[in-house]
Amino acid sequence: MPYLQLEHGRKLYYEEVGAGRPVVFIHGWKASADVYAEPSRLLTQAGNYRCIRYDHCGHKRSDSPDTPATLQTLAQDLHSLITALQLEKPILVGWSMGGMTVQEYIRHYGSCHLDRVVFVDIGPRSLGGDDWPLGKNGGTYSHADLEEEYALAKADFKGFLHGYYLRSQRGYAERSPENQQQIVEQRTRDYDLRVMADLWYAFNLRDHRDVLPKIACPTAVFHAEILPSCSAAVADYYDKHITAPHRVVCFTGCSHALITEDPQRFTGELLDFFNS
Repeated sequence: MPYLQLEHGRKLYYEEVGAGRPVVFIHGWKASADVYAEPSRLLTQAGNYRCIRYDHCGHKRSDSPDTPATLQTLAQDLHSLITALQLEKPILVGWSMGGMTVQEYIRHYGSCHLDRVVFVDIGPRSLGGDDWPLGKNGGTYSHADLEEEYALAKADFKGFLHGYYLRSQRGYAERSPENQQQIVEQRTRDYDLRVMADLWYAFNLRDHRDVLPKIACPTAVFHAEILPSCSAAVADYYDKHITAPHRVVCFTGCSHALITEDPQRFTGELLDFFNS
């Protein structure tokens, strides 16, 4: 299994298939590189694409940092991967927290060297406020709410994850309590729960609205219709505040897990955007 040795000693797990234009897939919170297995296969079948996917720190096969993980940690890891693999004009595809990682990367490293970027069902900010009515929970998600969740995640991550799935995962609430417990157990195996809690806090705290006008490469925003993390109103905000050439695509009938719910359409929309 390929690992990238980072400067500070951590190992970052990654996989790559195909040859041609480099596409780096960045997964979301509590996921892994595996979520992009089918899109990577389909893209390489289409030809002329080098697909690279990796696990964030503390996720499955990648090492955990000694200090609390932040979005800047993830952006630095992405930068190290791009540099080590000598990727020229890469395309970055970030889903959920992965989209936040791409925005954080652009904040620190710019976007002129990128071919294009795709944000998959994530807004530029989670917290609500008078100047941001589009935050989570109908714009009411406050800093106090985040602090409460962070405390719970550090004390009882499995209980926290169960509550999160009840609110946000399609079909979870309809399952039996035994099956819900099995899902939580399975989805906390091989993950560093300290890192999971730290990253939950980090990406929900971040505000990337100021980054959007600075994006200098073509951009696509994919958003779900059902239980989205990027609502139609947030997608409209992207449309108004990204000045680079861009497109907005709604995945009708799909939830936040649109990549695995409809990988054929997801890959088709990527190809259409890449070739536009």
